[in-house]
Amino acid sequence: MQGLQGNYKDLTAKGLEIISVAADTDEQIFKNTAAQLPWTNNYCDLQGMNGINFKNYAVIGTPTLYLLDKKGFIIQKMSGIVELLTWSNSLKK
Repeated sequence: MQGLQGNYKDLTAKGLEIISVAADTDEQIFKNTAAQLPWTNNYCDLQGMNGINFKNYAVIGTPTLYLLDKKGFIIQKMSGIVELLTWSNSLKK
């Protein structure tokens, strides 16, 4: 998450939108954490790793990064921020 936060401005300048889905089970912890993030699209069903989004996207650990197209289809799954930054460097600003 720190890597995303530190690179947020550069990533959004390249047209990327950051959305996070949290694995929290405590609503107050989720709200406190989400309030500290520079992006506003933060979601949590408070079901932890048993939540429907984690099951549907086969998330087995966090963070897990996905690139989605404008229709919401997964175009790439990435293992971390380094891979995302390498990919984003190929984009034009």
